Amino acid sequence: MVCYGDWFVDVNRIKTSYDIDIFVHGNDAFVLKPESKYWNTIKKNTPGIFWTRLESWAMPGVPDCYGCKDGVMFWVELKITKDKKIKLSPFQKAWHFNHARQGGRSFIMAHYLGDSLSCIFPSSIAVGLSALSVDHAKLTTSLPADAASWNQVQQFLLHCPLPPLPKLSPVISK
Repeated sequence: MVCYGDWFVDVNRIKTSYDIDIFVHGNDAFVLKPESKYWNTIKKNTPGIFWTRLESWAMPGVPDCYGCKDGVMFWVELKITKDKKIKLSPFQKAWHFNHARQGGRSFIMAHYLGDSLSCIFPSSIAVGLSALSVDHAKLTTSLPADAASWNQVQQFLLHCPLPPLPKLSPVISK
C-alpha cells in the first residue's frame, strides 16, 4: 500500500536511478518525483499537523504546503537538490518577505539528496541570501529519521522563534 497524493493504492514499485519511483497498478503507472516523495515522508511523519499541498502554478511564489496544528498556521516551500545550494525565485523571495513582514510563519524545507539531509530554514533569513546552504539551516535532520527527530521537526515548525527580517535597502523613487 502506497500513498500517492491523497490516494492509497496497492502497487508494484520500480526504483529508477534518477531518484524517481514508478508505481504500477494494473495498467496504470504513477511517477513519484523526489519532491513528492519528500512531501509524502513529511506528511506521514508529522501526523498531528493538518497539511494541505498546493499546486501554486496560478500564483507564483506561494509555498507548496500549508500546515496547521493547535491554532498555529504556517507555510512550507519544499526544495530538492543534489547540490549544496538552494535558490528561491524572485517570486518566492517576495512572497516569503511579505508574509514574514506581517508576522506569518513560513519555512523552506530542503532535502539534500547526496547527504540524505533534511534542512529547515525560516523564510525570514532566506530572503536576504542569494542561495541557501546547509550552513544556514536552523534545524538539520538525517533521513531516514526516527520518531524523535520528526517530533523535533514538528515542534520547530510550530514553536521556533523566528529571526527578524534582514534590513533591505529602501527603494528610492524619482
